[in-house]
Amino acid sequence: MEESFIEANIRKNQTIANPRNTFLPQNGDPGPDYVDLDHGAVRIVLVDTYRLIITAFKKKQVDDFPIEKIFYRRLDSLIKYAKSHHQKLIVAGHHTLFAKGPNSKPLKRPNIFGRIKASNSSFPSANRMSSRIRGILKQYPGTYYACGHVHSLQYFLPADSIHYIVSGAGSKTAFVPAKDILNNKPGKGSEYLLWNVKGFFELDFTPSSEKIFLHYDNGSQKCVIQ
Repeated sequence: MEESFIEANIRKNQTIANPRNTFLPQNGDPGPDYVDLDHGAVRIVLVDTYRLIITAFKKKQVDDFPIEKIFYRRLDSLIKYAKSHHQKLIVAGHHTLFAKGPNSKPLKRPNIFGRIKASNSSFPSANRMSSRIRGILKQYPGTYYACGHVHSLQYFLPADSIHYIVSGAGSKTAFVPAKDILNNKPGKGSEYLLWNVKGFFELDFTPSSEKIFLHYDNGSQKCVIQ
């Protein structure tokens, strides 16, 4: 198992502060797991969206699998606790819940392995996962959902008052032709889309403010999103 191999080698380095929790969620479980930062002022909830997609992939099913029931109950519980204790909250996963452009639109006649790899919104179990998590997040306005998967930089604040951040261009970009860029313009309201440029987002939380910064991959600041 990759997790066991990597953590076994990391533990040999005594300078690593937290060698036993390198992977969260652990042991191939979908989670959710969490980390509280800044003396409990910020909570990051981590989910393995791939595990949820693969779990529900085997057959069509209306009711939740047992692992899904546990996951969604715990996700709601962790978020509810954070909100009731006035924590700033980020839910982080791999797949997008709200995005535009490559890997966020239906595939054309994909084979089965291509569909699992892309895991876009046309894939039934990916759509199931996205709808269920968004349904929970909508109950807690102001929550942030951060992910990668789509190799671009995107930010959305739609009517559900959830901040959706796609920070998938830290190491590479998926080339988007000018024609497709024109077809994926930012909509009305709070939307930001940046294609064919590597970079990353930064969240700056203080007791009285929440700010989102966008940086190029060399660390220079691009702009203030919010």
